[in-house]
Amino acid sequence: MSPALQRRIETFFGVRPARPASRDARPPSAGRAAAPVRRAPATRADLVALGVGPEELERLRAARFAVTGEYPGGLARLQGPPGLAEADALAQLKDIAPAAVADRNHRYRLATGEEQPGAGDGAAPEPACAPDAAPLIALVDTGVDLRHAAVAAAVEHRETLRGPGRTAARTEHGTAVAARLVAALPDARLAVLDVFHRDRRDEVTDAFDLAAALARAAEIGAAIANVSAVGPANAVVDRAGAEAAARGVLFVAAAGNDGPEAAPLYPAAYAWAVAVTAVDQAGEPWARAAAGPHIAFAAPGVQVPLPGGTGGQERLGSGTSFATPVVTAMLAAAGPARDHAAQVDRLARRARDSGEPGRDPVYGFGVVELDACVLRRQARPVALPVTPPRRDGPGRVALPRGGAATPN
Repeated sequence: MSPALQRRIETFFGVRPARPASRDARPPSAGRAAAPVRRAPATRADLVALGVGPEELERLRAARFAVTGEYPGGLARLQGPPGLAEADALAQLKDIAPAAVADRNHRYRLATGEEQPGAGDGAAPEPACAPDAAPLIALVDTGVDLRHAAVAAAVEHRETLRGPGRTAARTEHGTAVAARLVAALPDARLAVLDVFHRDRRDEVTDAFDLAAALARAAEIGAAIANVSAVGPANAVVDRAGAEAAARGVLFVAAAGNDGPEAAPLYPAAYAWAVAVTAVDQAGEPWARAAAGPHIAFAAPGVQVPLPGGTGGQERLGSGTSFATPVVTAMLAAAGPARDHAAQVDRLARRARDSGEPGRDPVYGFGVVELDACVLRRQARPVALPVTPPRRDGPGRVALPRGGAATPN
């Protein structure tokens, strides 16, 4: 076709005629496979609720929620309907079960900091005198290794509160905490509540398993519970802990190892818990220890000797979870009081005030020194109160705040 004829055709029709394709031309997709269509994986919201009745569970199932775990008292672990965003699934759960407390099924980690092999200068806790009747202490932690004779002799009860299909966590941490407790309180009676599981290389638990353990501590009659888990605030964990505290459990919890500038970690920061931070053998704050207005006590937890792991070699450990059993042992050795606030107040009057006068964000009421026998001898008899202690909601005991602790 001549150029002149081509121009006339373009002018008449307003289009350019298609030119014949060259021999080498081919469709872009020819000779290679089409790229696969990438789709985001379908995930379901992981939720937890407390106070869900049987009829509400059926309604949730009908709404395409999956109930993946249940515990007596209306505690449930749930997955939201497929394709529904977490916030929407949580809102729908609350609509179906308005009387229940619901939240994300948050994850929690151990409040352990640093460990290394070898023996150090840190001394094991000095034995405290045993109370007239040793209280049962719940250990909310990993499991323990019963090949350690002192730990095995103290364990009266063991229970796994870990979800089905989850791999058991290593027992080094729970064994170390139990050993610290037994060293300070040789007649300790322990109930091990194993709530942690392995997630790749970490030991973790979730809000459902942790809430179940807090409730279980009250059910088995524990007077004190030593808690090593740390994580975010969670409405279900808060309610479960408050209800267990109202039933008589005094919770002593590691404050965490994210440093003094970090946000408070839970459950230690809840009003029903006694938060413990760590100091070294000279009583100086550990650089990684938590601080804040929720701190109740400090105790030695830096470079402390721990029982050997699988190889049997002694280790050194640092962390608020290794300071917590010292405070737990002291509270247990001091014997019962009229209520939790009085029990904490009695230990506060014996703690060594450090830092700013009175309760401060670094040491709380002070450093707990392992002199429980003196504490018990000097504790005055406790009279029954004429009026019940002030509480900030279910199980929330109003602990002394600011200034010096007031005597009974």
